[in-house]
Amino acid sequence: MLGDSKAKTITLSMGVLLVFVVLSLRFFQAPNNSGVYKNPGPLMPGDIGSEHSHSSFLVVINGKNIDFSDGKYSERSEYAHLHDRNGFYIHKHAKGVSLGFFLNSLGIKLTTECLTLETGIEYCSNQNIRLVSYINRELFTSNPDYYELRDGDKILVDYGTSSAFQI
Repeated sequence: MLGDSKAKTITLSMGVLLVFVVLSLRFFQAPNNSGVYKNPGPLMPGDIGSEHSHSSFLVVINGKNIDFSDGKYSERSEYAHLHDRNGFYIHKHAKGVSLGFFLNSLGIKLTTECLTLETGIEYCSNQNIRLVSYINRELFTSNPDYYELRDGDKILVDYGTSSAFQI
C-alpha cells in the first residue's frame, strides 16, 4: 500500500515536470524573424544603457506628416525617445523596446487596423481608406508590440495615401 502511494507521487511529479518543460520550450521558441517574436506577451524593455541605436519614423495622415518636433514629444521615455526637437529620429537606450512601446510613450496606439493619436482621434482602415505600416520598405502587418526596434529601421505609418506608388 505504501509503495502505491510513493509510485503515484513520483508519477504525478514527473507529469508536472513534463508539463513545465513543454510550456517552457513553447515560451522560449525561436522567433520567425529577427524582429517579431512569438512569446505570449509584449516585449519588455531591458536595462537603460543595454543598447544604443537609432531608427527613423514618419506618420502620415491624408498626405500630411505629423510633426513630432514639438518639445512635448521630447524625452518622454528613458528607454526610447525623440530629442533635440528632431521629430523623426528615435534614440533607443535599452534592449527589448518595441515599436508599440515607443509609440505609446508618445501617446499613440497603433494596431493593424487603427492609429489613435494622443488627442484621441482615431484613423481606422475602412472600405475607402487604408492604414498601412512599412518597416524598411516592407509591408508590416504584425502587432507592433512584438516588433523590437532595430538600429537603422525606417518606419512609415500611413493613413489615406491612395496607392503604394504614392507612398
